[in-house]
Amino acid sequence: MSVESSIPSVEPESPLGTIAIGEERPVDLFYDKTKMLWFALLLGAVAIGTVWSVFHGENHDLLKQAFLLSFAVLLGFLTLILLTKYFSSAPPLTLSPQGIWIRSYSANMIPWKAVVNMERERTRYTNSITIHIDLATAKNLKRRGMFRWLQSSRSKTKAVIPLGLLGRDSDRIYDICENYLVRARQSSPYTPSENEFEQNQVATAAAGHPIFSYLLILLLITVYIADVTLGVDPIKAGSPSVRTLFVLGGTFRPVVVEGGEWWRVFTAPLMHGSPLHLAFNCYALWQAGRLLERRIGWPWFAAIFFLSALGGSLASTFLNGPNIVGVGASGGIVGLFAAVIAASFHYPSGPLANALRIGAMQILIPSLLPFLSRPAEGAAIDYSAHLGGAIVGGLLALLLLAIWPRQRVHPRFAALAIVFCGLFAVIAVFSLLPIAVHRNMLLHDPMTQFFSGKYQDAANSFASEAIGSENAPYYYLWRYIAQRRGNDPAASVDLVTDEAKIDKNKWPFPVYSLFLNQIDPSALSQDAINSDQQCEATFYTGEWDMMQGNRIEATRHFQSALGMCPTTFLEYEGARGELSLLGTR
Repeated sequence: MSVESSIPSVEPESPLGTIAIGEERPVDLFYDKTKMLWFALLLGAVAIGTVWSVFHGENHDLLKQAFLLSFAVLLGFLTLILLTKYFSSAPPLTLSPQGIWIRSYSANMIPWKAVVNMERERTRYTNSITIHIDLATAKNLKRRGMFRWLQSSRSKTKAVIPLGLLGRDSDRIYDICENYLVRARQSSPYTPSENEFEQNQVATAAAGHPIFSYLLILLLITVYIADVTLGVDPIKAGSPSVRTLFVLGGTFRPVVVEGGEWWRVFTAPLMHGSPLHLAFNCYALWQAGRLLERRIGWPWFAAIFFLSALGGSLASTFLNGPNIVGVGASGGIVGLFAAVIAASFHYPSGPLANALRIGAMQILIPSLLPFLSRPAEGAAIDYSAHLGGAIVGGLLALLLLAIWPRQRVHPRFAALAIVFCGLFAVIAVFSLLPIAVHRNMLLHDPMTQFFSGKYQDAANSFASEAIGSENAPYYYLWRYIAQRRGNDPAASVDLVTDEAKIDKNKWPFPVYSLFLNQIDPSALSQDAINSDQQCEATFYTGEWDMMQGNRIEATRHFQSALGMCPTTFLEYEGARGELSLLGTR
């Protein structure tokens, strides 16, 4: 950085220490171009590396690639801005007793008498001066570049000086600004306008506790306990199975779109896949409630959450693969944090608005970056739901700003928000009826009973399914397997009885011979004359291995059957269930 006090044009080598406070000539300050160049090169390298990873990496998820490319574009844009400033010869900052000229902020000098206050922010990562300008003066400033589009009427009263890019004499720069401001106040004391007084009153009016956030957290915990308690499969590490999540209301594109079960987009946001998933979302919801609920009121807070949750569920349904079961309140929570950022522009620039934005970005940015991470076996972070929730939440917050008079503590039309919340609740409650029907049907499904360890119930159900069914020979085999698994002494006797009911010249009679120890697995494989029979022979050989206590060979045969059998076969479902019980993919 360089400063010169004797003439407006400055040589970069001039020391800042030669400035004499009180001189009437302006002081031009320049960026530390070495630091700026290194920073620009670093951002550019990260942008290039990100683009390279998209086109040369092994990940082909289109949504994640879109996120990474957007991130690279943003870094490239920032790099271009830094390089433009690097090659510019005009001083970015000019100080004088009459005012301060920040060229990236406006084309006009800001008089010291129009400065409301000045704040210094100096942390490990930031070093800047924030200047708050009188509202009437701010409205008359001619903005430069992006500022004319990015700043609303509520955010025009703040200008930021990035001291970190101006070199090592940042303390001296702040002292000069502070001295000029004190002199201006002594000659013309500043009196806040009535409009600014009202803004401060509104900013500090929100009080109390985020009660709805606490109630929503309690609801999510209650729903999770119900999911674990009413699950159709045994829980693992405190987590319900994927099938349980589907049965109890998770989104699944085929049944939502083709089956018409649209009620699932209302129930899925209230469910969670694991204790860690629930804990993180409850913490994030508490943070959102602490930042937003008291400022916009619980009706609009609830409406933004539920609408964003719907947006997240729909995005998860249509953007994810067709075989994905989606659950979680993340879409609604991300929508709330997007709303926090938009709502921060309702307040005057200052500590409150900054605190809202920083608090929101700490959660929002990580939730939207598609890192290749998996929180649990068989689960993945649903970035599609995050994106859908963020878009809906941001749009709702912009609408909120339009209907939020500055003199009101909370936005208008709270009754409309309550009506929508009631509609969401009614649909979610009535969804319990189809959920109960699905669960009841599945609990009486013999395969579900078998893999839930209810072997006697499964054996009885398989026997019932066999009555009058063309698949009776297979149901009899499964009854035998369930009886053997449940140590039923009548298993072999029942199998002999069932063997007499089937055609000995047709498949799957050789499987009966295997289980009765009349042939060995190699003979069974030779009797299979097509691919379907070969897949069945492989699966039942695995079951025979289990009966012999050979879990290693059984695992190998189940894995082979899983790759060979059509997904509509009982043997496919059986192989998948057995591998799950064996703790193998």
